[in-house]
Amino acid sequence: PTLTTRTATAPWSHTPRNRSTPTTGGARTISARQPFTANPIGGSGLSRADFDEVHRLIAAVRAARAEGVPPRVCSCPVCSKRPEVAQPGPLVSSGVSMVFGIGWRYEAALRELGCTRHDQMRALVPEDVVAHFRSHKMYISPAVVRSWKLHARAYAEGLPVLSAEREPLPKLGRYIALDLEWGLDDAIFLAGLGIVDNGEVEHMSFWADSPDEEPVVLASLARALDDHPDLPVVTWNGRGADLPHLAKRAAAVAGAGGLVPALGPRHFDLYMWAQAYLRLPGPSLTLKEVARAFGFRASSGLSGGDDAMMVYYQYRRSADPALRDQLVAYNRDDISSLVSVAARLAEMDNCGAQSPGDPWRVV
Repeated sequence: PTLTTRTATAPWSHTPRNRSTPTTGGARTISARQPFTANPIGGSGLSRADFDEVHRLIAAVRAARAEGVPPRVCSCPVCSKRPEVAQPGPLVSSGVSMVFGIGWRYEAALRELGCTRHDQMRALVPEDVVAHFRSHKMYISPAVVRSWKLHARAYAEGLPVLSAEREPLPKLGRYIALDLEWGLDDAIFLAGLGIVDNGEVEHMSFWADSPDEEPVVLASLARALDDHPDLPVVTWNGRGADLPHLAKRAAAVAGAGGLVPALGPRHFDLYMWAQAYLRLPGPSLTLKEVARAFGFRASSGLSGGDDAMMVYYQYRRSADPALRDQLVAYNRDDISSLVSVAARLAEMDNCGAQSPGDPWRVV
């Protein structure tokens, strides 16, 4: 069904084995007392360097257990739900792990340079950082270091910050905003579009009650896109999520294989532009976080994809139309937030001389 209204994101397993058990197939059991002398080991394809890396990690774990580790922001599915991560204390919130793109290895390398807090990053010389990282076989560009410094500036200002050295944002007066939802079985159960015409948005939602109806959703989506052949299609991280998934699903449906190739030349991933040039006074650049920073407030009551997934499977069990409506509202929230963010980024990109009262900085 189509719902239309107009309104102003190699399995590895190890089976423990007794050392006395004979091995087959070219593999062999290595006692903890035996030196690693073969390269590769026994035909496993593992080299001395692989085992050196294991020893390095074991040593790091032992040191962490004995000496402790600095607190840091973790974006894993478990930690991201913890309130102490959502609202980190002063020690964590000042650390370099709050800077976009810095994981634990980069954090350790920066610590060797004496940089443990993001307010120290403004003094970094990009070329010196690149050389230091290269000595650790970590390869980054000076532009990456400049993006870290930009993020440090956002924390210092307490405001969104846009790089003055940027590619201009394409003009987005009329376009199509796209967002997809799919289940654990990968079937797309909801495709949402926002047909944007200078601030006015026509929402379209294509819903599948079951995976068997996915071809109807894809066909409806293709027709809607064909109805507006001259409009660009804008997503948030569509290059990394929506379009690859859409291509995989369309390839399995008769007659839908041309959907993504036709869509590709029209596609603009707003997230890629923001990732290059925008930083917030927070660690994340998810659509919800960026929209919230710009004042957008969602109305569906669902906090994110995990909540939406649970509601979807509740709907599959109960067929409760209220649950379907909540998921449609959640998807439309994402479309509306994308439109809101696009408008604010265009405003920032087009601004001339700034005044102290502006709710952002261009640096």
